[in-house]
Amino acid sequence: MSLYDNLERVLTRRQDIENQLAQSANLSPDELTKLSRELSDLRPVAEQALAVKTMAADLEAAKQMIAEAEGDAEIIAMAEEEIDSITDALPEAESALQLLLLPKDKDDQRNAIFEVRAGTGGEEAALFAAELFNMYQRLAAKHGWRFEVMEISDTGIPITFFVGNHDLWMRDYFQTELGITVHHQPLVLIVGKTRFFIGHGDGLGPGDKGYKRMKKLFTHPLSKHLFRWLHPDLGMKLGKYLSQKNKLISGKED
Repeated sequence: MSLYDNLERVLTRRQDIENQLAQSANLSPDELTKLSRELSDLRPVAEQALAVKTMAADLEAAKQMIAEAEGDAEIIAMAEEEIDSITDALPEAESALQLLLLPKDKDDQRNAIFEVRAGTGGEEAALFAAELFNMYQRLAAKHGWRFEVMEISDTGIPITFFVGNHDLWMRDYFQTELGITVHHQPLVLIVGKTRFFIGHGDGLGPGDKGYKRMKKLFTHPLSKHLFRWLHPDLGMKLGKYLSQKNKLISGKED
């Protein structure tokens, strides 16, 4: 069966299913579910089939236009331009349709379970495995697939968290529940003969007086105590306002 025979078969089947679903009152729940699922699977194939059919029809129409142009140079030039455009695009569209027409694997609709495990290589291998995991997670989100973590294991790599300007009111959840080391102040590390100064950048340099005043106010024990009693909705609105509107925080007054 040729590509265009399959094309017509797909379009005919889609129309047949749509006609049956239009009379859904006459269908049982199982039939309705089956037809709806088939239409959902068939829709992208039918859309590509219709695009190919339209391009092929436009190509023939352009050729017919040249045959009937009776020497009109303007019409012939316009038709030839259309033919060149379709001739370039049609093979790619036909190839895409052929891929969509390939038989589906019976396991396509089943869940998949896969494991990402760090190989030999120590921390570098574990970090690569984490990046690979995040890649698959983003891929699932992009395609609308349900992504569920069944089990996660600790590789023993320590995690260090530096408090930033959006975390001034955080308490001890990271330490007590996750075992993460939290630093509220910059940290100096010495590796060999090299000294590293690590910390959140806001307020570390000269100037930035607005942020420094705000930080002293927000990190005061009384401010933290009062914030604890705010409803989360109010707390989120307050944080959003202070982050976006308050010139004291943005430092525009300096």
